[in-house]
Amino acid sequence: MSIESIWSEEELPRRAVIVGISEYKHADGKKLINLQGAANDARELSDKLQKSDCGFEILHLLVDEDATCAAIRKAISDLFWEGDKSYLSLFYFSGHGIVDSYGNLFLAAHDLNPDEPFVAGINQDELQHVFFKAQNKDNCLLILDCCYSGIATKDGKSLDDYMKVVETYGNELEEKLMTGKGKIIFSSSGKNEKSREVLCRHPDGDSHHHGIFTFHLLRALDGEAQDEKNNITLADLNRYIDAQISKIGTQRPEFKGAGISGMANVRIAVASEALREWYAAKIEEIKRYLDENKPLSLLDGITLLHDDVFARVPRAPEALILKDQCQGMLKGYIKEAKGWLRRNRTEPAIRGKMALAYQRLETLLYPLEEEDAAIFEEIAKLNRDDSGLLSLLFEVCKGDMSPKAFVGSCQEYNNPSNTAGTASAKK
Repeated sequence: MSIESIWSEEELPRRAVIVGISEYKHADGKKLINLQGAANDARELSDKLQKSDCGFEILHLLVDEDATCAAIRKAISDLFWEGDKSYLSLFYFSGHGIVDSYGNLFLAAHDLNPDEPFVAGINQDELQHVFFKAQNKDNCLLILDCCYSGIATKDGKSLDDYMKVVETYGNELEEKLMTGKGKIIFSSSGKNEKSREVLCRHPDGDSHHHGIFTFHLLRALDGEAQDEKNNITLADLNRYIDAQISKIGTQRPEFKGAGISGMANVRIAVASEALREWYAAKIEEIKRYLDENKPLSLLDGITLLHDDVFARVPRAPEALILKDQCQGMLKGYIKEAKGWLRRNRTEPAIRGKMALAYQRLETLLYPLEEEDAAIFEEIAKLNRDDSGLLSLLFEVCKGDMSPKAFVGSCQEYNNPSNTAGTASAKK
């Protein structure tokens, strides 16, 4: 499936900056050593995020000598400081984290001198300043796989000062909490902990070094953290990584942010293989409904297509073709149904015996225009009672039901105590 198939327009664009540094210009084997897995972390995460099941545009991939302090600062500016609209903006860093004598955390760029971290290091306070003030970004995600990265999530100076920025959202904050919009920090370790690298074996049998945190991040995005709908949300990501690393006990990932109550609503990825299998099965089920060429089957197929398929795969080409097919069938049914209602409006044996049902059908049908492109959505939104009533009318128009049987089937709508049921929510 393409990126356009999986992600709704509201979930795009999705942009990322990925930094991974294994080799350092000033590595001396003592104060600053080269790493084995950070470059692997960055390259593999970048490859993963660009696939359709994540849907990210990689603004910058900076690895080893390309990841200078100047290059990283430019990438951060492009991601967070520029005012372009973005649904999800992700900054990832794998490398050394260095704490100076004042307790400040610096992300070690390739050209950092460990004796002068302020000169060529990314100060965590500065990064969070840009991160929390980012404008036009629905969701911002900071993922740090480095030693002492938990400093970025603690309620000390670095977070408290910039949490005040988020509080200036004012009345908008409540809406952001409900809709899943916010600023999130994932760190691989606590503020006094080192983040570990290990030799990791991938499912395909390949073995090489990764940061423990990033290895489980990659496994989560591969589908290990999927929910029952094949989605991988930020909340799923946090739960999975925390559970996996807790089994090892080498470090404790931290999770903090603002506006995080809705993070279960923010999809970072989908489990593509499982989603493809589910999608193929649903498409075949809908095709069977439409092949039956019966009104009730058509309406059931429309509900399945609208409520299930488009909810998970908003713009899949085959589903869109089926939508057009449903739309064409609806146009014919609605035209015939309106004509039937007009012809029988003064017929006592029909209108006189099912007045309330007749009135409800007129209310449902007359606002609908057969050529309206939104007719599919209007029918899909009907509650079960209205959908059932409409299917009966379509059946009598098609000749699958006699007018007498139709009137009899509509008798429940003539009881005023039951009329509230016609407005019940879809279940």
